[in-house]
Amino acid sequence: MKFGTFFFGTVDMPDAGIAGPPAHRRRYTQADYQRVYRDLTAYAQRAELLGFESMWTAEHHFQHHGFEVVPNVVLLNAVLAQRTRRLRFGSLVHVLTSWHPVRFAEDYALADVLSGGRMLCGLGRGTEQRESNPFGVNVGWAGDADDVHNREVFEEQVAIFKAAVGGDEFSFHGKHYDLPPAGLEFRDEPVERLPLVPRPLTDPVRVYQAVRSEETLRYAARERHIAVFWQAPRERMFSSWNRYAELVEEYHGVRLAPGEDRMLVMNLHIGETLESAKRVARPGHDELRKLI
Repeated sequence: MKFGTFFFGTVDMPDAGIAGPPAHRRRYTQADYQRVYRDLTAYAQRAELLGFESMWTAEHHFQHHGFEVVPNVVLLNAVLAQRTRRLRFGSLVHVLTSWHPVRFAEDYALADVLSGGRMLCGLGRGTEQRESNPFGVNVGWAGDADDVHNREVFEEQVAIFKAAVGGDEFSFHGKHYDLPPAGLEFRDEPVERLPLVPRPLTDPVRVYQAVRSEETLRYAARERHIAVFWQAPRERMFSSWNRYAELVEEYHGVRLAPGEDRMLVMNLHIGETLESAKRVARPGHDELRKLI
């Protein structure tokens, strides 16, 4: 079993909790955001000293209410890797639909090379219209037209990313992407495949996939991704956890060991007593509930 630590990348909120302002009405300054980045650097260095295997941060956009203020986790992780020696770095998740997939592959690969192979690749489709829709791949709901389009684009983007990082050259011709485009020439010669420069040190790159629905569970199992689950009521959690292993065996004939190819994200706080731990954790817990 491996243990990592996960930070949303949120500003300090001395008034967090039920008595504070509505979450979406909060406003913060550039100085508040800058302190978050200094803090994340300190957290990475401390996490390494404490023996954690990995550190994860979330990608979000347009969050002037202060909850998650890291828009580019690839860039952050490349910097954090230069200030640590062993810790691995990932995102829960890189919102791939806010990127061009080849640009993401290039940035991710360069960060992996510069970090000595310490990048971890968590991918997701996005969850908020305010964040995703400005990038042109709208977030939908429960199979509506936007949701279908979002999933189609995301799955093509993942296929492009895997093709780009998985070989010396790649091409992809789908519904939403055509790489290289038809008729492309370089110095009067046809361009039929593209190289990724550089390629990651890590080979193969495993994808960590945030899972919240049966459709995503099936897709992640077909693709042999590492399924990432957020802690839920025990019966529902066990059902999804075990269902993933069943689907991997169904699609690939591979029986996973307990916990293999799965990751659980848990919120926790450790105190001297249960009551003291609850007292310290409650404001942050309540503030997050208000946001969600």
